[in-house]
Amino acid sequence: MIDKIDSSNIQEILAKANGQNARNNNVKASEPLDASLQIDYDALINQAASIQESDQTAFDAAKEMLESGKLLSPENINSAAENIVAFGI
Repeated sequence: MIDKIDSSNIQEILAKANGQNARNNNVKASEPLDASLQIDYDALINQAASIQESDQTAFDAAKEMLESGKLLSPENINSAAENIVAFGI
């Protein structure tokens, strides 16, 4: 296997490799690289706050309906049972 290696080819490969390494070493170290992500967190915070407010509003409405007895009608019980069968719990 070693006898099939062309020694003249090795010199060319080494010359090319040294040329590429020299080109890659020309990167200026004085230039700072910025790999940070530029993210605006204000929009995410506002979105999370609005979800919490709407969740609280829905919770309060559901609690009020439960306490008033409006959800215990035969129609609502039947509808809930049908949804459980159709979609699972």
